[in-house]
Amino acid sequence: MHEILKDVALFVTDFDETITTEDSMELVGAAAYKHKPEFSPRWDFFANAYAADFKDHCSGQNNDSTDSSCISETTLEREERLQRGMHVVEDKSVRRVEASGLFCGVPLERMLDQAVNVKVRDGWWQLYRQLSARKVSVVIASVNWSAELIGEVMRRGHTSALSGDSENEYCVECARVFANEMEIDKNGQFTGRMKSVLRTGADKQLLLRELKGTLAGENVTQSAADNAHGETQRGLVCYCGDSGTDFLALLEADIGIIVGRRASLLSKAKDCGVDVVPLREAGLSTPPQRETDVNKRLYLIESWSELL
Repeated sequence: MHEILKDVALFVTDFDETITTEDSMELVGAAAYKHKPEFSPRWDFFANAYAADFKDHCSGQNNDSTDSSCISETTLEREERLQRGMHVVEDKSVRRVEASGLFCGVPLERMLDQAVNVKVRDGWWQLYRQLSARKVSVVIASVNWSAELIGEVMRRGHTSALSGDSENEYCVECARVFANEMEIDKNGQFTGRMKSVLRTGADKQLLLRELKGTLAGENVTQSAADNAHGETQRGLVCYCGDSGTDFLALLEADIGIIVGRRASLLSKAKDCGVDVVPLREAGLSTPPQRETDVNKRLYLIESWSELL
């Protein structure tokens, strides 16, 4: 495993287009339409309505930035305000789908069956295997609407990646998933209502802070035992993501790794004065230490294989 992960105790990553090659939200919608093939409106209606709301939100935020109260904002503070304001857009989208009844009565199995259609990036399961071997906790943080689908993908991959590996027999826990959920009734069918967990990039930032705080507490109780055995304490948190929704979490983590070259995210980092360095060119002689300055360096990989 790459030396940048040497002292990482918690590995947090986005799901869609970070672990996967494509956005799986289309598959979430497809699960409902397979059960309700004649349902109207179609998925495009919801996608287009969301895009229009998002455009209006960004336009409104840009207009607000000219107000006297916002003139002194840094670019990063403006980004944080934009992400916090995204709750309005996301909540409106959820209410629109709930009101339509699209997912009401759809069996959970329909959603879980979609796991076979989720394609992951090359190298992911090899990295997951190595993280498991080092007892590094893995967490998925996603604004996706179906923690159920993500969990099924991870369960299937976890079993496959670690099957027949006696060295990993101790690793019985799959990755923890923090994502939005669909309410399920006693018959195993969706009620059509959703449970909010993570909706925006600001939510991801707060989750990272909570996870870092929990890990710090665990490190305090373990440090004495580690030092007694002459071991170096591992306590860094790594976050990996591909889009603007991940930007604040990337900065919040001790080590932030951008997966892929999404232009909007790279532009956002540049505007905020954050250096983005391809991992292959980083020339690390020692693993990075915990950062205290928010304007820090982010690393860039194009494939999970670069972390092996």
